Amino acid sequence: MQASPISLPLVARCAKSWDMGAGKQGTKSVRSFLLENIGGGSIAWSVDGGSLLLGFKSKLPSWLVVSPSSGRFNQSETITATVGRGTFPPSFYLLGMSFFPQGEAPMAALLDQLSVRMTMVILSQPAPIMVVSPLNLIFNTMQGQSSTPAQVVSITNTGEGKLYWNMDWMMDGAETNRAWLSPSLTHRVVSQGQTEQVTMLAITHRVAPGVHRGYVDFWQVDSHGNGVGGNYQINLGLVVIQGTP
Repeated sequence: MQASPISLPLVARCAKSWDMGAGKQGTKSVRSFLLENIGGGSIAWSVDGGSLLLGFKSKLPSWLVVSPSSGRFNQSETITATVGRGTFPPSFYLLGMSFFPQGEAPMAALLDQLSVRMTMVILSQPAPIMVVSPLNLIFNTMQGQSSTPAQVVSITNTGEGKLYWNMDWMMDGAETNRAWLSPSLTHRVVSQGQTEQVTMLAITHRVAPGVHRGYVDFWQVDSHGNGVGGNYQINLGLVVIQGTP
């Protein structure tokens, strides 16, 4: 009898660019990201600067903290990145960062190491600063139910002046799969020191059973709708449990 083929661990591709947004000196920005194993077994990993494919590694800069910085997972693991602008001079900061498979990880995972471009901006002039929370939205429902309890996302302007923002979202890697999410707002203006709340409602009666993943993007624009600042990306999940026959 022929043995069944072994399903090797494989890191799922995530966003290739992590924009940590714009802020004044002394401010911090926090984002959460998801690593997934779309194969079998487990993946041990660590994060560092540089690129394995280019033959070098380097330490992460002092303004970036990734937690955890290493680990092992079978299905998925959430990574939190924090940038601290401290007393760095106003500028655009760019880092090439990679997640490296470790130990006995097979060559398939090794070749699929994740290379990510991390950016942050330190502002030289007073400007609105967008802070979005929470960074994860998970909806749970039974097959056939019309909707789930609504959840709220808060957009706060911690800077100076008016904050103009837009939002958009994607599910299961395609814009056509996003019809189940119904936000109360998709754009707005938030005054200095104020908070706007967006109610997220999941319309699920036509969604197939399974685990559906995506993200919601919030980004800063000017008064004409042109993008001017960094973005917040919220991890989005919908779990639909199959009903009994």
